[in-house]
Amino acid sequence: MQPRWKDGSKAMLTVNALFAGFSAAMLVNLVLRPAEDNVPFYLAIFLAIAALYCFAFAAELITDALDEGQRAKYVNSMKVYNLGVICILWSLGAFLWIHGPNSFWIIAIVASIYPWLKDLWWLLFAKKADKDAYYARLDTVDGG
Repeated sequence: MQPRWKDGSKAMLTVNALFAGFSAAMLVNLVLRPAEDNVPFYLAIFLAIAALYCFAFAAELITDALDEGQRAKYVNSMKVYNLGVICILWSLGAFLWIHGPNSFWIIAIVASIYPWLKDLWWLLFAKKADKDAYYARLDTVDGG
């Protein structure tokens, strides 16, 4: 039996791969469009690239955490993953600003607030006692 963070790591590798695929598809869709001379277009491209990088880096951190048995690297991967999700949702929001129905871009931006922006904020700024309790839960083993 393994600690929760190791069991969760395997699933998170798959999730990161799926989001990286979505980011790459978004990036290809943006790059193959005729260039538009406006800030949301370039912002969408930049954020899609940032998201793709975040998901690849998060997956690398997870594999390092599993190889080295370091829970701290797993937690760092969760920070990078949450940042990646925020980037791809904001990229989608910028894309919808240009090409979507009126105000649809707001849905993508608001969707990033919970849980991803909230979780990233907590992972970065939670009190030490709260983080210690979270780390202790990550080290527990499910089952009997």
